[in-house]
Amino acid sequence: CHVDTQLHVQQGLYGIMIVEPQDKSLEPKDIDREYNLVISTMNRNIVEKIGANRHGHPPGCASGFPGCENPSSIAGQPDVFLFNGHSYPYTMDQKETLFVVKEGERIRLRILNAGETVEEIHPHGHDMLVTHKDGNPIPRSAQVWQDTLKIGPAERYDVIIEANNP
Repeated sequence: CHVDTQLHVQQGLYGIMIVEPQDKSLEPKDIDREYNLVISTMNRNIVEKIGANRHGHPPGCASGFPGCENPSSIAGQPDVFLFNGHSYPYTMDQKETLFVVKEGERIRLRILNAGETVEEIHPHGHDMLVTHKDGNPIPRSAQVWQDTLKIGPAERYDVIIEANNP
């Protein structure tokens, strides 16, 4: 995006790209499944006013109008956060956001914060082994189990969760 980036990101112009390493020696072993979790934020009122128009702008503002291209305040403060493009309660109904695991499984969760706010990830009843930060493997001797992971804008983490708590 080259204009009005903050609006277009709130409308869903983001995603996760995974580049598989040639050297798999630092990759986690014995993983049953992988999931991607992209966290994002939006200002509900601005996005709803724009509607479904692919190149929409708030009423009275369009690209090329003085003061309307890339102004810092046009997107407003985020008031909603989303998981893979959905907010609660829809996160409970969508296959993109509801991760169902079986007891004993080991899953790899790749987490990207594409939003504007710092968020904390806490999978209730399970700890996470942090294995990668921003796409780079963390040495095994420095990997730690955490019950809560603080993730800032543009950060990415890979974690392993063992489904050992029914």
